[in-house]
Amino acid sequence: MKAILFILLLTGIVGIARGEETYKDSLRQMLDTHRRIVASKSDLESSEANLKNAEGGWYPTVKATLNYGYEDRAGVKFKPNSNDISVEQLVWDFGATNAAIKKADLTVQSSHVSLDIAQQDLLLEGLSAYINLFRAKRALEYAKQSMDNIRKQTGMEESRVELGGGLPADVLQAKSQLAGTQARLVRARGALIAAENRYRNVFLQDPPLQIEKIPVPLEKLPLDLEVALQLARERHYDLRNAQLKAQIAHTEVDRTRSAQLFPSIKVVGQENYRTDANGIKGEWDDKLVKLETNYSFNLGLANIHAVDAAQSAALASEYRLKDTLLLVEEQVRNALQALETARDNAGHLQNQAHIVAEFLRLAREERLLGSRSLIDVLTGETNLINAQSDAVSAEADVAIAAFTLLKTVGGLEFDVLP
Repeated sequence: MKAILFILLLTGIVGIARGEETYKDSLRQMLDTHRRIVASKSDLESSEANLKNAEGGWYPTVKATLNYGYEDRAGVKFKPNSNDISVEQLVWDFGATNAAIKKADLTVQSSHVSLDIAQQDLLLEGLSAYINLFRAKRALEYAKQSMDNIRKQTGMEESRVELGGGLPADVLQAKSQLAGTQARLVRARGALIAAENRYRNVFLQDPPLQIEKIPVPLEKLPLDLEVALQLARERHYDLRNAQLKAQIAHTEVDRTRSAQLFPSIKVVGQENYRTDANGIKGEWDDKLVKLETNYSFNLGLANIHAVDAAQSAALASEYRLKDTLLLVEEQVRNALQALETARDNAGHLQNQAHIVAEFLRLAREERLLGSRSLIDVLTGETNLINAQSDAVSAEADVAIAAFTLLKTVGGLEFDVLP
C-alpha cells in the first residue's frame, strides 16, 4: 500500500513538473535528445574520424611478417625462421595526400553545418508544433464558451415559450445554432488531437498541461528586404553547406589528378632475418634502405577518365551552389512577405473580433429589452466565435512566419528565443 501511495505521489509530482514546464524547457530537451540531432552528431563524429584517417597518410607504415616452421629436404630436417620488417614513409605524392586531408577537413565543416541545419529545422518544427497546439487549445476554449452561451440562450427561449412570452420558431432557431456550434466543437477537438499528436512526434513526449503563448522576438527580425537578403547570403546554412560541397568537389579534382597522373615517392627501410631458411643452414640478416617510386597508367585511359569525372562533378556542384543561392533568395522574399501578410491579417481580425464582441454585448442587452431579435443574438454568438478563433489563428500565423523568417536568414538559434 505504501508503495502504491509513493508511486501516486511521484506521478503527481512529475505531473506538476510537466505542467509548469516552459516552452524553452521543452525545446531544450528536444534539441538534446531528438533522434535527428543524435544522428547528425554521429555523422560529425564519423567525419572527424575520417579526417584522422586521412592525416595518417603522412605517418610511417610498419609491416612485419614472422614465420617459424618445420621443413624436411631429402631427409635433412630444418626449422626455418624468417622475420621481415619494413617501414615506409611517404615523401611526396604531388599533393594527393594533402588534398585528401583538405577534403576530409571540409567534410568535417560540412558535418558541423549539417548539424546546425538539423537543429534549426527541428527548432522551427518544435516552435510550430507548440504554437499550433496553443492555437488549437484556444480555439477549443472559444468553441466551448460559445456553445455554453447558445445553450443558455436556448434555455431562456424555451422558458419564455413555456410562459407564453416567446416564439417556438425562436427556440428552433436557437437549437439550430446550437447544433452548428456543437459541430464546430467537435472539429475543434479533432484539431486539438491532431496538434497533440504532432507535438508528440516532434518532442517525443506528451504535451504539457499548460501551454503558454510564445512571444515573438520582433527586434531580431530583419524587416528590410535588402538586409534580409544580405544576412541570408552570409549565414544561411543550406547556402554554406552548398559552398562547402563545391569546395569538396574541387578538392577531389586535385586529389584525383595527383593520384591518377603522378607517382608517389617513398622511403623504405627493410630488415630480413633468416635462420635455416630456403634449405640453407645457418642464419643471416639483410638490411636495406631505398627510395621507391610507384606509378601505374591504364592503357584504356582510365586515369584520364577519372580526372574528367571529378571535374564534371565539381562543375555540377557549382551549378547547384548557384541554384541554392537563387532558392535562398526566393525563400527570404517569400518569408518576409508571409510575415507582412500575417501581421496585417492579424491586425484586421483582432479589430473584427473587438467589434463583434461589442455588437454581441449590445445585442444581448437589447434582446432583454425586447428591441433585438433572437436571430441577431445567435448570429452574433456565431460571428464572435469565428472572429475570436480567426484572430488567435492569425496571431499563431504571425509567430510561425516570424520564426520562419529568422530561420531563412540563418538566425534561428535557441539563444534568440524570448
